[in-house]
Amino acid sequence: MRIRRCPSPHIETGGAPLRTTQAAVASAIVCWRGNELEDLTGRREVDAVLDCAGAKESLELGFSILGKEGALTCAGLIGQSGAQVPIFPFVSGEKSYCGSFWGNHNDLTEVLALASQGLIKHHIVEVNLDDINERLDELGCGDVVGRAVVIFD
Repeated sequence: MRIRRCPSPHIETGGAPLRTTQAAVASAIVCWRGNELEDLTGRREVDAVLDCAGAKESLELGFSILGKEGALTCAGLIGQSGAQVPIFPFVSGEKSYCGSFWGNHNDLTEVLALASQGLIKHHIVEVNLDDINERLDELGCGDVVGRAVVIFD
């Protein structure tokens, strides 16, 4: 999978590259053995990493396999122990990091209570993977209201 940078990000979908990427992602989530990524993809680096664990080990692995101009996104908070990121390769490789943070346990409890009472209104747009490039264009233009959620059929 390769993210192009024109005019907004696009994702190549379908065929062997997608299956290879899915296999690499699944392998990286389950376990990491030696040159498994290179064996599956023919590459030692990836263009993007989505870390949903926020653990020191997963983040350091993500940073270590991130290619030039690559992007690592961490959904949620990084654990208490943090992660070691070699700053020079990160900056000189023009890599980027994006994290997210939202509230605490009490905030979540309040939001869930409001949602259960029907007091939170939301709009979700389901996006088929085959239509991802068009939806990314819409997102880049600010034409998406609410959340866009990719549906894998």
